[in-house]
Amino acid sequence: MKFQSGKATRKSLELTIYNSGFASVKEVRDIKAEKEIDQLMIGDLPAKVEADSVYIKGLPVLEQTFESGRTNKEQLLQNHIGRLITVRNMEFGEEMIIRLVAVSPDLIGEKKSTGEIVINPTGDLVLPPAEQEMLIHPTISCRIEPGNSASGFDLFYLTAGITWEASYTAELHEGKILIVGWMNIENHAGADFENCSLKAVAGIVKRAGNNLAAVENELFRSEAMGRHTEEYGFSDAAVYKIGNPVSIANGQTKQIQFLQPQPIAFQRIYRIEDSGGNAAVYLQFGDAVEDALNIPLPKGIMKLYERSPDGNMEFIGEARIGHTPAKEKLFVKIGEAYNLTNKARERSRKKGDGHEYVTFEYQIKNSKPENVGVLVEHIVGDPFWEMESSSHDYEVMDSHTLEFHVRIGAGKTVELEFTYKAESDPKIRFL
Repeated sequence: MKFQSGKATRKSLELTIYNSGFASVKEVRDIKAEKEIDQLMIGDLPAKVEADSVYIKGLPVLEQTFESGRTNKEQLLQNHIGRLITVRNMEFGEEMIIRLVAVSPDLIGEKKSTGEIVINPTGDLVLPPAEQEMLIHPTISCRIEPGNSASGFDLFYLTAGITWEASYTAELHEGKILIVGWMNIENHAGADFENCSLKAVAGIVKRAGNNLAAVENELFRSEAMGRHTEEYGFSDAAVYKIGNPVSIANGQTKQIQFLQPQPIAFQRIYRIEDSGGNAAVYLQFGDAVEDALNIPLPKGIMKLYERSPDGNMEFIGEARIGHTPAKEKLFVKIGEAYNLTNKARERSRKKGDGHEYVTFEYQIKNSKPENVGVLVEHIVGDPFWEMESSSHDYEVMDSHTLEFHVRIGAGKTVELEFTYKAESDPKIRFL
């Protein structure tokens, strides 16, 4: 007996979505048959199901055949090459029967009555009745071992065309930043997923031909998930589980909250990152131990808002963030400060004792009505160097990067000046 298994026989549906544009699906389906079945036809599968990923548990399957479904003209005609078809011209009330010889690039047929060859005949192509039921959608035909008495089975498979990414909205308010996390899901898999249990994997899971490693689960451990969200590590990746059933129709984009609004202390940082122009504006989260960022953030775009003096909410910038572990500082660049400007120049380069003494000067103007602190980043182009003097405190960030700490009063201009000596004779090395 043949048994047709469609979505009406589905008892449960679980969907796990990955960042890489695919999802894994688990279904539990009933078998309600009066007689013993020897063939199972599994239908209502996504159009983009990966045939080699299908895995069936609970049934003694001897053989399984995948049919992708005949959904376009060329596929149908290819299946009728060598057979007789009818060309019906409704305008002239004529029809002829031809044996189909070729389909592409031209349709070629041999007239049954005369043996003449016709190329691209005009009219409607009428195909003979299908020898068996025509499959419109992907279907798996399974040959079942005789004597089985299973009342259901588990079905696992992968499908392309569905993905998710995180996005964030954040409001700056009273020295805190209020972050809300959203799961943005796009479904172009060619199927509806109704009332499913939903999980989303943060990070990249390695597949054949994919050299990207999975994100380690320690990145995302947190107790700050949404009320209906659970997070856990599995197989070196992080999984977010939505507690409530979710329905996602084919062609639909859906947003689901996975992080509750979380107030976090932040600091506004101004940075001079080039020799001229305006200072860049950053927000830094988790500046102190007591204000540590306790929320793990999967990569995504963060949009930031702040209330203006008139009480209206205004958009102040957006930034793409990478995967950020809990308790780690995060810098988000949101724009540039129009009232914090800079001019820089190399003032002199003098030789002496086999070295060059290089002096740089930065003039930083603060047009704000309040005092500000500015970080000035300077890249040293010389391969070997050593600081001689500086008008302000600084840190050596790496072998070629300096970061100066400058305080500027309201409406004031401050000059930052420093000199380093660089090697001019390759025989001389700093000790």
